[in-house]
Amino acid sequence: MTGTFHGLFTGIDRYRDPGFRRLNFAARDAGVLHALFSDNVSGDCVLLENEDATRDRLTAELSRLAEVAGGDDVVVITFSGHGTRSRELATHDAVPGNFAETALPLTRFVDLVRAIRARLLVVVLDCCFSGGMLARAFAEPDGDNARSDGAGAWEILQSISGDGRIFLGAASADEEAFESARYRHGILTHHLVQALMGDGGVLDRGAVCLSSLVKQVLDRVTAEETGVGRRKQHPTFEGTMRRTRFPPLAPGPRYRQIGGHTQPPPVTKDLMSLLPHGIPEQVAEQWRAQVDKLNDVQLSAIHRGLLRGCNVLVSAPTASGKTMVGELAALHATTQNLKAVFLLPSRALVNEQYQRFRKTYTPLGLRVVRATGALRDQVSDLMTGSYHLAVVTYETYIGLLASHPRLLAGVGVLVVDELQSLLLSDRGPRLELLFTRLRRAAHRNLPTPQLVGLSAVLREVDRLAAWLDASLVRITDRVIPLREGVLGPDGTYLHRLHGGKQAQVAQAEEQLLTTSGVVTGDDLAERLVGELVAQGDRVLVFRSSPLRARAFARRLSGRLDLPAAKSVLSALPQGDVSRVGEVLRDCLANGVAFHSTDLGEAEQQAVVEGFGGKEGPIRVVVATTTLAQGVNLSADSVVVCELEHPSRSGRPYTASEYKNMAGRAGRDAAKDVPGRAIVLSDGGVDTQRIWRRYVNARPDPARSALFGADLALPSLVLTVLKGLAEESDGADAAGVADFLAWTYGAFQSQHDRTSGPFSFAEVQSVVASLMEDGFLIAADNGYRLTPLGETVVRSGLDIESARVLAGALGAVADTELTRMTLLGVAQLITEVDDVRFTKPSVNWQREYDEFARQLPRQRCAPAVAAALLGPRSKGGAEIGRVRRALACLMWSNGRPISKIETALTLHLRPQAGIRDPGPIAHAAQRTADVIRAVVDIARHLHPEAELAELAEVLPWQLSLGIVKGLVPVARHLDRRVEREVYLRLDQLGLTDPEGVAAADTAQLLQCAGSEDLADAVRAAAEAAVAEANQPALDDLIDPPKD
Repeated sequence: MTGTFHGLFTGIDRYRDPGFRRLNFAARDAGVLHALFSDNVSGDCVLLENEDATRDRLTAELSRLAEVAGGDDVVVITFSGHGTRSRELATHDAVPGNFAETALPLTRFVDLVRAIRARLLVVVLDCCFSGGMLARAFAEPDGDNARSDGAGAWEILQSISGDGRIFLGAASADEEAFESARYRHGILTHHLVQALMGDGGVLDRGAVCLSSLVKQVLDRVTAEETGVGRRKQHPTFEGTMRRTRFPPLAPGPRYRQIGGHTQPPPVTKDLMSLLPHGIPEQVAEQWRAQVDKLNDVQLSAIHRGLLRGCNVLVSAPTASGKTMVGELAALHATTQNLKAVFLLPSRALVNEQYQRFRKTYTPLGLRVVRATGALRDQVSDLMTGSYHLAVVTYETYIGLLASHPRLLAGVGVLVVDELQSLLLSDRGPRLELLFTRLRRAAHRNLPTPQLVGLSAVLREVDRLAAWLDASLVRITDRVIPLREGVLGPDGTYLHRLHGGKQAQVAQAEEQLLTTSGVVTGDDLAERLVGELVAQGDRVLVFRSSPLRARAFARRLSGRLDLPAAKSVLSALPQGDVSRVGEVLRDCLANGVAFHSTDLGEAEQQAVVEGFGGKEGPIRVVVATTTLAQGVNLSADSVVVCELEHPSRSGRPYTASEYKNMAGRAGRDAAKDVPGRAIVLSDGGVDTQRIWRRYVNARPDPARSALFGADLALPSLVLTVLKGLAEESDGADAAGVADFLAWTYGAFQSQHDRTSGPFSFAEVQSVVASLMEDGFLIAADNGYRLTPLGETVVRSGLDIESARVLAGALGAVADTELTRMTLLGVAQLITEVDDVRFTKPSVNWQREYDEFARQLPRQRCAPAVAAALLGPRSKGGAEIGRVRRALACLMWSNGRPISKIETALTLHLRPQAGIRDPGPIAHAAQRTADVIRAVVDIARHLHPEAELAELAEVLPWQLSLGIVKGLVPVARHLDRRVEREVYLRLDQLGLTDPEGVAAADTAQLLQCAGSEDLADAVRAAAEAAVAEANQPALDDLIDPPKD
């Protein structure tokens, strides 16, 4: 090149305003081009990245080029970033809604470029001005801020062209310009860089021919296909080229420092193709033994940057291989000495995934831990980073992160499964705050983990992906085919067939049952299940309540004539069986089971394992919707009997709740055989309603839960203030408002041009109320959480629940803080509420009087007893609270389940053949989940009270249902032990570590049932004795002598 070279390279990934989607490679585009030219030509090269690329700075640099460039010079100007539909280049400081004043209008950009003199002027814009998420979000209507000539963006830019002036645009007027994770560039920039270095057919006698370069770039960009939808972009070119040739640009030290000159070959469906991308061979071999090859979902995620650290959101139906996407990212992170955290919505899913990961990855040398809020969690390992893979419930991780911000240190990837939970009113807001925290930190250039979201099919999911700064992999139909429809009373099955490789059928009818008249309700369900079982299907039946599930399972077990599930029966606990557990065993004796939270954890797990796989001994499971939400269980056919929640309001299921149930059908990826999902109807209009509202329903929209009518804004504000306290800017109402501006709710409001989910005045009002109620106090940099506020954030309690606890505990004396008082107070909050304990009494007045005598007898504080009992009236939530409190008392004191059930059902009528008081173990565990917060608040209000022992033993007693003396033994056991073992120890008088350690072998074998467990129990008791015999600190440190 002759003359002087001038280069201006601008790239913006991170924008100041939270309304912009973060890009992955725009700054890298500019940096690579700047390095490549700087390595090869002397002259004037300027790089503007992110914060440097403001409107004023870019304008100043363009004006400077007009002053310094001469007629014999070469000028190259590139821009990678966002463009707007209202025809501006979005500079770092651009503000949506005011682009004309804060971004660089194209008309102004063109005027500045036209003023530059040069022998050769090249302008490259790797951005788009329509079609993209940003353009759709921030389109400004024609008016005061619009360009007066009304010209399109590319028409304006094409006016740059002329003799020796070349313009290259990334896409045509109605297309998006894409980035490529494979190239780590915008697609246009990648092919431009390759051509500048002489790749392909651009060389003419050893030099790059400019006309050949332009043609090759245009051809190669046009040939690219992006994403699952195989979208294309068609670059725009204008200009007149003299015969310009120059030596190919060689990668030099600056270019090599940035990296990326060589790329590994593309990943194919062959799992061994992952090896050049950092996946160890033994891991790839393990995966190949499990899944044979990668599918389209996994391959698309990789091509969208999964193995390059890019955020990826996968929106796909069940059984599409989403979990494997998370594992790919996680194992790739471990090869870089980083950790991976999987977040899941339920304990059941965490436990299932934890066991699978341990089985798969522990033999490969990876340490897997879990945390669910349960007693045997490996929280200390999670906190210290002593793991490779962690599996954690949403709430547990969010609570830990609030108090320990360094929890994310060393975490390379955060995999969030069931990400559609973000849209739920109960857990969605706190999950949204977690993502907001990460998004805000990333835009501030702070280290954050890669985010991999795994979601069901959602509508408007591209908007959610934009907010998460994630590349979207969207699959709308199932990998495995599903025949899905409605069965009427006459046996006609109206259905559709979709998914898989088979021909799709929009609507068809089949006579699934032959009836001699109208058959409805349980009669229709029973006949249908019998027919499906006769065809060899494993059948999963969904009922709306535990009572209906249990009753229908009992009915089927008596009529289907199936063989006993003997292996499942032998795997069940043999002692301390509840009345509901006895019904389960009766059903299993006839090959049928039910699944609900009325069962114990071991019973639920046995049912899942007995139904899994084609050879499972259980042929039919009747379940509540909890199973669809919390356990990965599939069947040949799914029958849905009701589509309304069992509450008094009868709230209909959402389309996604129904799809979650229906999606359990036909999940065998090894064969392309359709599963069947069948919804029962009353016929006629009801059939059409179900067909329209559920079978053919559009996916739920991806809307922020912050717009929910029952949003607990005070809890959100308190959580935000806790996080802001770690920042130098301080924690005040203005800081909260700024943080909330980064939320998905605010992003949606900006997109929809509507008011946000909350105003600054609302935030100020909430902060004032939090101060007044004792959750906050004033501090030098704004506000600081009180111990009460810290407890709320750490535990995840709702603010209103904390107010109830503080009010109740504040009304008792120090000496009244007994076990019964604490257990009773815990029942006053919504977190442990359970309608199954509110069954009507045969003689409610007598039951009320007995409860009123029993609570003082158990040393319950009078104020708490009064709050539990409530006004003397028939039925109601108050009686349910007392039943739960007494159940928790007896359970935590190690009383047999039969005695607890008898005590709570003295005045109940039988339902479905038994007097069932409610799920006692479940109620005790939910109380265990909040009892630490109850004790913490009690300590805050009563600092002189003696609560140390209760704080230590009560959570264990509630979780395990054991006497106090055996808690130290349980703490030292490295495995889960069924309650019946502890009850046998108690019956033999072995009620403390000393007694257990000294017991003879026959006694321990009688209690434990096996030599291995008996040895483990003795070792735990001996460890507990040794711990108790350690000297006190006062015995080791002498008092001062002066």
